[in-house]
Amino acid sequence: MEHDGHDASRSSWMATGIESITRVACRWPRATLWLVFATTIGCSLFAWQNLAIKTNRADLISPDAPYQKRWNAYAKAFGDVTEDLVVVVEADDRRAIIKAINDLGPRVERESGFFKNVLYRIDLRPLAAKGLQFLSTDELQKLVTKLRRFRLMNVMLPEAETNRRLEESNATGAELADLSKQVEQLVVAWRNRSAMPPEQQAMVEQQTLELIGALTHAEPGQEPVTPPDYPAEGDIENRRLQQTERYLLNDAGSMGFLQAQPVVAPGDLNGATESVAKMRDLMAVVQKRHPDTQIGLTGVPVLEHDEMKQSQSEMSEASIFSFVGVALVLFAGFRRLRHPVLGMLMLVVGTAWAFAAAAIVVGHLNILSIAFAAMLFGLGNDFAIVYLSHYSDLRERGTPLLPAILETSRSVGPGITTAALTAAAAFFAAVLTDFSGIAELGLIAGCGIVLCNILTFVFIPPALVVWDRNWELDPQPPRELAVQARWWNAVSLATFVVIFGVIARHAPSVRYETNLLEMQAEGTEANLVQKRIEEKSAGSLLYAVSMAPDRKSALERKTAFEALPAVGHVEEIASMFPPTPTPERQEMMTSIVRALGALGASSLKTPDPSAIGRALDELHTQMSQSRTAAVTVAAAKLDRFLDDLSTKTLPEQIRQFSGGMTSLPPEMANLASPGALEPVNEQDLSQAFYSRYVSPEGKWLLKIFPKEAVWDEKPLEEFVNQVRSIDQEVTGTPLQNFEASRAIWNSYLEAGGYALVAVLVLLWWDFRTIHECLIALLPAACGLVATLGILGWTNVPLNQANMIMLPLLLGLGVDGGVHVIHDYRSQTGGYRITGACVRSIVLTAATSIVGFGSLMVASHRGLFSLGLVLTVGVTGAMITSLVALPSMLSMLTPPGSKQRSAAETAEPGVDAPVTTILQHREMPAA
Repeated sequence: MEHDGHDASRSSWMATGIESITRVACRWPRATLWLVFATTIGCSLFAWQNLAIKTNRADLISPDAPYQKRWNAYAKAFGDVTEDLVVVVEADDRRAIIKAINDLGPRVERESGFFKNVLYRIDLRPLAAKGLQFLSTDELQKLVTKLRRFRLMNVMLPEAETNRRLEESNATGAELADLSKQVEQLVVAWRNRSAMPPEQQAMVEQQTLELIGALTHAEPGQEPVTPPDYPAEGDIENRRLQQTERYLLNDAGSMGFLQAQPVVAPGDLNGATESVAKMRDLMAVVQKRHPDTQIGLTGVPVLEHDEMKQSQSEMSEASIFSFVGVALVLFAGFRRLRHPVLGMLMLVVGTAWAFAAAAIVVGHLNILSIAFAAMLFGLGNDFAIVYLSHYSDLRERGTPLLPAILETSRSVGPGITTAALTAAAAFFAAVLTDFSGIAELGLIAGCGIVLCNILTFVFIPPALVVWDRNWELDPQPPRELAVQARWWNAVSLATFVVIFGVIARHAPSVRYETNLLEMQAEGTEANLVQKRIEEKSAGSLLYAVSMAPDRKSALERKTAFEALPAVGHVEEIASMFPPTPTPERQEMMTSIVRALGALGASSLKTPDPSAIGRALDELHTQMSQSRTAAVTVAAAKLDRFLDDLSTKTLPEQIRQFSGGMTSLPPEMANLASPGALEPVNEQDLSQAFYSRYVSPEGKWLLKIFPKEAVWDEKPLEEFVNQVRSIDQEVTGTPLQNFEASRAIWNSYLEAGGYALVAVLVLLWWDFRTIHECLIALLPAACGLVATLGILGWTNVPLNQANMIMLPLLLGLGVDGGVHVIHDYRSQTGGYRITGACVRSIVLTAATSIVGFGSLMVASHRGLFSLGLVLTVGVTGAMITSLVALPSMLSMLTPPGSKQRSAAETAEPGVDAPVTTILQHREMPAA
């Protein structure tokens, strides 16, 4: 197939326009440069003040998406919904965990500017006082019967025995009060023991040993009176009737939890950053005070914060590596310093302009668009490389300064602009997708590429006029590549096809990874703590939420959710409220309260031993510092006593302290209070606990926890489908992750499709032939397929971070194809790729490889994989441009055809030959 060179009529208007811009910029070069630098400073300041960074993943999602609307409805109902910061306290000793939590909890509660709804223990005493209302009708009937028997037993006992029991009951409160006072006095004495004389120290030790001996040895022959058993039927744990307070512990008692929601001011784009930092400061203080525990922090806001902070840090490092690496590549390619420096200056200016454009068109960066700076380093500099490469080639042939600049703008300007527009179109196409994060990235990156293309013709030409005005070179003969024999082209093409086929066969095995944890760096604190929670606890950081209109519906949904195979457990508050009272139940409860009151007021006054337990804990801490053998033994006994005490219920604790003298269990005594029959309401629960499950509008929340971790796609899909079978409006982080991962996948595919259409239109606009458009697309297609093949071969998955390669590789690959086709159309007869074209493609590819390869220094696995796929893709596109395309075009254009000069193919006054330009008088440098 013969071709007759480039038809100048197709791009003459573009070449003329670019040449005109170049002439204007070069007429006043210094003024132009000062204007560019002034705008760069202004853009930098504007971006610094106005460009924010959003760390919330929800900012990536369109608010019009159905699943996001469900999330927003949940957020509206419960007010500024944010996931909890989860502090995890680990230790072998349950009491050590509780002490650390009690130390940290009040500190967190005091920081109301950073945290809200702090939850680490639940005070259940108000509910215990209304415990009758939680019993079933059968349990109430049994209690009525037992109280009648107990009252009959009291009547049948001798009067002296009855009086003795009443006296003992009256003495219990005083006895426990005396014990509490004695323990507190000993704690104070032990704190000041170091300042006491030896005889006083010995006295304190003796009193302590006597107290511990009395506590740990029961009096011989003293047995507690056996009252009627308190009803044990039913799920007492769920009713929380035998506990005064409940801590958030795992079943083994080896983990304690503190939950707090971060306070995020409206419009604050930093998310939970300040709250996470403050929590870690508080944890550091408490960790020093409790070295026997291990305190860690996790939670979805922490995972997102750490990921964003790490991404920002590593992107900054990658940008520095990219900048330095690109500069070294340019220096090696041009073998001089001035032009690489000029190219890097253009990149700095383009980046500043792009940041300002991002602040104007979007106003912020998100966790996807933050990568656009590294992309711009890889893409934006390509235009300068092509321009400077052709300019240097002309100067080395002896062309004067200004004619070389104008000829470069005229000859390669249309190709640079076409490549820039196709790359920008590939990114702008992402704006048409429904995923906001990708749309914003496409808009920002597309604007950056267009600005770098403009700078190629308004910054580099005047800079060359100023910098190269005294640069004189001895003319050198053109370095043209020899035309290869047709058999060699066939062998090269066949070898390429075979190697490409071997790699491409692995492309179908590439997989898409939806697990967000697999993108983060290994070994981060939040990640490790989250994994330990899943291993040692039935809890999970991820749960679905369902909003029921009333309490009855909430209980019905709970039963339905718990029957699902993928559901582990359901947390709600509806079951903590008693059944609806009926006349029959009300009559029985009234009868019980009267019966308890008739047993005597003295037996109803039972103190709470929790204060004594806390004082004994402090006493044990002080005794542990003593080196006296007897004290050490006593401390060990006290430790065992407290361990045993922590496992007992409230009535058992009172009997332990008081020698079993109470005639009624405290639960039953509390039930005789006047408020025992008052309805249970929200004031009986802590506000931090209640507000998590009941909205101000009266919606009841259920938290549905999965049976197994739902970070991976298969268990996540099963969990989502099953919970939606009960409630179509269910939402929560697992469902957001599920929908968002699919939306990202579909959006990237849509963006790739839109980009392909846009690129084809631009290529047709430039080339006007189908076969040349398809050949120009070949490097992009081969680079993409080779990337998928390498990923499948090495078992590296696609993920939400590296899927951006679709529009990127399309823009980068087409860049090389466009330059080869323009080089091909500039010749007649047998095609041979020119040295300037080879250098342009190699340098642009090398800078892109270095720019994107710098991401591979990141420990964040998402950024690393992004650098990997782009490095492989650009390498594949470069090899295709330098091997496959020239061989194919050479085979399609046999040598020996009549060559036509540039003068014959050019329109008058438009594409004048270099010989004519050389006759022009060079404009003096300003």
